Amino acid sequence: MINPYIKMVLLAGAYLSLLMCPLSAVEPVRTWTSSDGRTLQARMLSSQEDSVTIMTTIGQTYVVPFEKLSESDVKYVKAKQVMAEMPEYEGGWLEDFEDAKTIAAAHKKPILMLFTGSDWCGYCINLENKVLSTKKFKAFAKEELVLMMVDFPARKAQKRSLKKANASLKNVYGVGGYPTMFLVDEKGKELSQFGYGGQSAEAFISLLKGKIP
Repeated sequence: MINPYIKMVLLAGAYLSLLMCPLSAVEPVRTWTSSDGRTLQARMLSSQEDSVTIMTTIGQTYVVPFEKLSESDVKYVKAKQVMAEMPEYEGGWLEDFEDAKTIAAAHKKPILMLFTGSDWCGYCINLENKVLSTKKFKAFAKEELVLMMVDFPARKAQKRSLKKANASLKNVYGVGGYPTMFLVDEKGKELSQFGYGGQSAEAFISLLKGKIP
């Protein structure tokens, strides 16, 4: 089916686009509907500011202006654009606060800030061993939190810029001992402050669940 308002793109270009994209980024085949009600089975290859490139199940490739798509299709493409621009975060501890705030805003999650002395503070090491290193905590944090570590080690090497940034954060949040933790929002506003009392991973996760907005 060839629609007169759609511009055909060379098939070679389509295959090149697929080769340039990671396999995980390949979109599924779905039904696309034109503004006048006609339908087409195709997958999205890429999108631009005001158009989308799609490929049919028989390999035909088209560039379709948004004005020629149904409202639901335009919403679908724009949602994919937002997701593509979203910074990736697969869990794990960040050290840059600006990065943490950007990710928290994009993923709509609070930040768990941990002020720690990772290689000398006994309570901090206990927290790491009993809670933070466990599969249960990592799985929970990956779904619910952005993790930010503000470390003050005695032996571990740190860049001068990181030491300066951590000292500044310590001053801003008025930290007087370790480990001290804060839940903060994407702007860095404090939501909750707490310490570690030797809890198990399960008990600590339960504590966090009660503090997450």
